[in-house]
Amino acid sequence: MTTSTKRELAIPVAVEEFVRRIETADWDGMEEHLTADVLYDASVPGWHYQYEGASRVVQEYREEWNGKYLWSVQVQRLVATQDQVVLGIEIHGQPIRADGPPPAVCRLANFFRLEGDRIAEHRFYCCGEWDPETVRNIAEHAPKVEGRTS
Repeated sequence: MTTSTKRELAIPVAVEEFVRRIETADWDGMEEHLTADVLYDASVPGWHYQYEGASRVVQEYREEWNGKYLWSVQVQRLVATQDQVVLGIEIHGQPIRADGPPPAVCRLANFFRLEGDRIAEHRFYCCGEWDPETVRNIAEHAPKVEGRTS
């Protein structure tokens, strides 16, 4: 895992479980890493929504994070304090079904507030799903700072 701090920080277990489950699509038991009244607040292109409660949030994780794609987490940036975690990720998705959407890439900023060792609040901001043509277009035309990979 790559961190954006000068010293290596341990990713809290609950946040590590969230990232692992994005890739495995196995959300069974994720409730144990959430507070009973956890808040999930999502800002996605053209929309905003919230859910509350561990079982409802896990339901949304299943539907939202793995409804169309099997994801692999490619880039992670972590900043953590005792009870807050900011996690930036880039995920690459392959469609679950042969007749599904084209492969996609997403970049997301996740903000977690922890109570003890559980997620009490998860807010995330998503740029949307980029299809292969958009990814090629970005690679060809979008300026990048030389010498940096993300």
